[in-house]
Amino acid sequence: MGASSESVRLYFRLQQKMKKCDDENVAFRMKKKMERLREGFPVWIEHPGWNLATADMSVALCIGGDSRMNAGVAKDVCDAFPANRRFLSGESRRGRGLRVGQVVAVTKQLSTRTGLKGAQYIFNLVTKKRHHDRVTYRGLELALRNLLRQVRERRITKLALPMLGCGRDRLSWYRVRNLIDKVFCQYPIRLHLCLLDD
Repeated sequence: MGASSESVRLYFRLQQKMKKCDDENVAFRMKKKMERLREGFPVWIEHPGWNLATADMSVALCIGGDSRMNAGVAKDVCDAFPANRRFLSGESRRGRGLRVGQVVAVTKQLSTRTGLKGAQYIFNLVTKKRHHDRVTYRGLELALRNLLRQVRERRITKLALPMLGCGRDRLSWYRVRNLIDKVFCQYPIRLHLCLLDD
């Protein structure tokens, strides 16, 4: 059974209280409660027909190491946030391509047009060497582990993502979701899943 959004909030409240707690017994009980809460993470929220480019939160998507984003979700996000494409093109030229497993975070250029507020990022998961290659589960897992590290560093509690690797790359959503659950199982986060209309 998955956790609820309320359990994510409770987890963070307990974490803050634990930092200020002087009583060892109370701190121990809080720690145990936090461990029980963590068992249900991550929290999944599905959004049928939702456009990822308009999400009012940080976004994760798959790209190739050559930074060519001419189709699918990556194209939609880059059309909405052109700075993402410019930044990745520059990174690709400087470093002779991005490595599989690498995650490049680009700050969303927030505008009044989108109405977004706060620090939000586009996490570009490099899951294949070139845009025309196929994604492997191993490459996706490497990228997800690096994504978790960056999400933790930035203390992000909600993230929008498509069905990673399940479009043109034809990975099994069942296996991908289990992989995401395995990687994020100990981190309190709400994952907002964009479900495309068929």
